[in-house]
Amino acid sequence: SKSTLEILKEQMNKAQQEIENFRKEKEELDKSLSRMSQVSKDLKEKLEKHEADKKKLAASGKKELTAISDKARNYYRKLFDGFLKNNRNLEPAMPKTKPEPLIIHVPNEFD
Repeated sequence: SKSTLEILKEQMNKAQQEIENFRKEKEELDKSLSRMSQVSKDLKEKLEKHEADKKKLAASGKKELTAISDKARNYYRKLFDGFLKNNRNLEPAMPKTKPEPLIIHVPNEFD
């Protein structure tokens, strides 16, 4: 049969082997965590860039819309001015006298 010393040595070797296995596992987990951290950092940077691009695009789109809207406004103003010049004899659209205000009686509980 084995001596106590031999049994203890075997147990110590097993323990050392387990410690080594845990160390290797921890190393793998640390590497994995490091990779995940880098991926997370990369994604955050991409998201920030995307947000910045979106803002730039929105600003340029707004400028374009404003320009188009100004062009349209000027075009219709010229058109309308031309229409007025050509049709001076037309009656003005608005009546000269103010219409009487419309009074609507809403019955309430005191009537």
